Amino acid sequence: MTVVTSMTAAVGLAVPSSHNGAWPRSVFSRRPSPDNSRIYVVLQKSDAVDVIDTKTMSVVKTLRIGQYPMALVYVARASRGSGANLSRQGLGMPVVNLPIDVRGGPGSGTANIRSVPGLDEIVVDVRGLPPHRPFTVYAVRGTSETAILSAKSDGMGAIPEALAYVHFFANHYDKLVLRPASSR
Repeated sequence: MTVVTSMTAAVGLAVPSSHNGAWPRSVFSRRPSPDNSRIYVVLQKSDAVDVIDTKTMSVVKTLRIGQYPMALVYVARASRGSGANLSRQGLGMPVVNLPIDVRGGPGSGTANIRSVPGLDEIVVDVRGLPPHRPFTVYAVRGTSETAILSAKSDGMGAIPEALAYVHFFANHYDKLVLRPASSR
């Protein structure tokens, strides 16, 4: 679900999203578009921006804009200019959001996997685990598992944003599994 909030009021609107957009980050809603017909929502971990129709409050388009967008800048009355100082970082590169299969106990989580130059970046976020316990994350292809990350849950039973860099896409991994470190 894409969450739309106004920068001028403490009112929020929930706008259903028809895709798996992750991490809505910033909303340009102070003056949505010159004709007030659109609101733009940055989806940081989906490398995209949702375009929301203000009349129907629905996502009408998702724009792939490149790696890790965090904010939008609106320049009133700007004309199309040169893109000489802009890069195409992340455009056309794979990015997926996968659920993490938590085994051997409670918990659930997701992983954001994106192709970056040289290796693929995996950001793991797991909640509801037993606190202060070591865990191992495995990349899975068929019945083959490869350990890619060891991390310890915090006092709240979370492993927030643990990073691993591996050749996920090139090795055709299709799943991530988390297990207590001693249960393999």
